[in-house]
Parts: sequence; structure tokens; C-alpha cells
Amino acid sequence: MRIFIEICFDGTAYCGWQKQPNATSVQQTLEERWSELFNIPVTLLGCGRTDTGVHASQFFVHHDVLNEDYYDRLTVAKLNAVLPADIAVKQIFKVSMTFMLVLMLIKEATSIDVRTLKIHSIGILLFIIHDP
Repeated sequence: MRIFIEICFDGTAYCGWQKQPNATSVQQTLEERWSELFNIPVTLLGCGRTDTGVHASQFFVHHDVLNEDYYDRLTVAKLNAVLPADIAVKQIFKVSMTFMLVLMLIKEATSIDVRTLKIHSIGILLFIIHDP
């Protein structure tokens, strides 16, 4: 089963979305906290990349889950409880295994408060969900 996770983040403390060998990324932080929560290795695929310090009010990630029971235990509240204050999960939803992230919506902002979703200076990029 494949799930999409909608997140937002303040990228000030991160080297961007994608894991890097010499700096902390949003992807690394999310995967590590998720793995610790469920005591399993977690690999996430993001909808794109962001540069150091870039914020996102809407960013999508997908993850293939093993079974329905695992999905049922996966909640927005549980994930947000273990994430730092500058990363927030907005929603989790099931999609067909044929759906994959190609490029999705990234809203860059000069500042964002992920708890209130107050955003300043938004620039919008294109998004596509591909279903072969």
C-alpha cells in the first residue's frame, strides 16, 4: 500500500529536503523520527528538492507501507508528537500503488510558522501527480 504524506516545514535549520552526507535535512529528520516511533527502517520519497533554508507550506512525500495495521497506527498526531517544531505533518492518505510523485507543489516562503501556517512572500511552482 502506498501513502502520501503532506508536510510543511521551516527550512531555516536544514540543508534542504534531500538527505546530505554532511548536513541535516528535512528528509533525514522525518525518516529518523518516523523510524524511532515505529522501530522500523523508513525510506521516504519527496516530491522534489529544496535548497538550504527554503521553507515549504505544502510538500508531498510518499511511503510504501507493509500492511493495513501499520497504516492504521500511523496518525498525524503521532508523527507530529515526535517531530521538531519546524516540521509538521498536515495529512496522510492512501493512494494506488500506481501513483508516484513526479513533481509536486512547493510553496517557497520567506518565513513560515508551521503551527499556525502563517506564510509570507509565497512563490508557487508547478505540481504533477502521475498515474501510469
